Amino acid sequence: MNRLPVNVLYITAYGSAQGGGERYLLELIRNLDQSRFRPIVVLPQRGNLVELLETHGAEVFVIGTNYGGHTESRTWYKRLAEMRQQVYEIAALMREKDVRLVHTNSNTRLEAALAARVVGIHHIYLAHIARADEGFYRWLRLDQASFAALMGALSFAIVAVSESVAGTLAPPLPPSKVRVIHNGIDFDQFDVSARAVGVDLKSELRLPPDSVLVMAVGRIDRQKGFDILVEAAMKVAASAPQAHFVIVGAETDKQLGSDLRSRIASSGLSDHVHFLGFRRDVPRLLRQADIFALTSRIEGHPYVLLEAMASSCAVVASRCAGVEESVVEGESALLTTIGDVEATAQAIMYLVRNKEKRTDLASAASKHVRAHFDVRRSVDNLTLVYEEALAAESPSPGAPVVDLLLDAAHDVGTLGLRVLELNERVGRLEKLPGARLNRSLSRVAHRVAAMWRRRVSTTGRSGPSSE
Repeated sequence: MNRLPVNVLYITAYGSAQGGGERYLLELIRNLDQSRFRPIVVLPQRGNLVELLETHGAEVFVIGTNYGGHTESRTWYKRLAEMRQQVYEIAALMREKDVRLVHTNSNTRLEAALAARVVGIHHIYLAHIARADEGFYRWLRLDQASFAALMGALSFAIVAVSESVAGTLAPPLPPSKVRVIHNGIDFDQFDVSARAVGVDLKSELRLPPDSVLVMAVGRIDRQKGFDILVEAAMKVAASAPQAHFVIVGAETDKQLGSDLRSRIASSGLSDHVHFLGFRRDVPRLLRQADIFALTSRIEGHPYVLLEAMASSCAVVASRCAGVEESVVEGESALLTTIGDVEATAQAIMYLVRNKEKRTDLASAASKHVRAHFDVRRSVDNLTLVYEEALAAESPSPGAPVVDLLLDAAHDVGTLGLRVLELNERVGRLEKLPGARLNRSLSRVAHRVAAMWRRRVSTTGRSGPSSE
């Protein structure tokens, strides 16, 4: 008799396919054996990821919340105040859909892990990167060891996408608790996308036919190190005018994007550094690049590096997490120290001027990535972890400590919002006509607000760390 598929609930941080975590989830759902595992996905907002996931057989639910950096106090307190309701809503969905296993696909989400403990089912945490210092974890001011201990306590197993990421978790966790499963690419699907018909990039940018294209792909924020790339690009372009730098990615940090453009313009190199913004044809663009540059400060196991290798690009990359595990240094990529502008510029310059070396690196990179990083291998290894969890005895449902944590988060969030409201009202009072005649009342109001602040500080930390 054929078994019915097991319902697995996935939760991720964004509603749009804008980063490596969402790309991972799409590749996983597309290649999952859905005769064995039926995917149910919870997203925090509606975006293009809904349709993409549904196209590949997932049932999708939107339980709304904001997963930004939470540096603005009102957003932060609102997020805390809503957390209890969201955990219980996710737990109710788990019961309704008879979910047997939970997979958290984000470093910033804790709700599904807590809901799994409430319902009494196993949880698996997918670590895409070393701990993200934001959201609930930032409020708790957890150090790396404490973060690892928390995720270990809430999870049957932790799956890290690289040995580097695993090393941030074990120790303190025992190595048996942390499994390493590298990211993989669906090469059949990728090659179809790479061969898609479109405008030639050199023609689109009106560049000479003999231009050497140096491409970087990723969202524009400090983590991705585009400031390092721009500084290196200015050194290269000043002495090798045939080099043109193409940056593909959404500007999630608007200020950084503006600063980079200003820096380029002030150096007179606007004709050599081209910002394309967010594009949906990245495989096709990579296929036209000669050199791929990755200057990230922080990564886990970057998908775009694997894609660039599959596109037969010569690679220059910083030694951030996961990179050294993906290449053979000197044979399929040139590696530099994180943040080293001069070394990055020299490596790119060498490849711009040496076509034969570019060709050799590109050929070796394509062979290496296709031999070692196929998505089917990654998914098969992950489903072995699923089977192990499903065969283990389930945890007991109900967790008073989880209820206590959620109640505390709700109270601190609600109290914080009230303090902000009180402060705003006091500020408005002081601006009223005749406010000087009411200074004594104003001082009393300030004292009351201070009492509320002290109450917040004794209940829990009043907001995210500024460190």
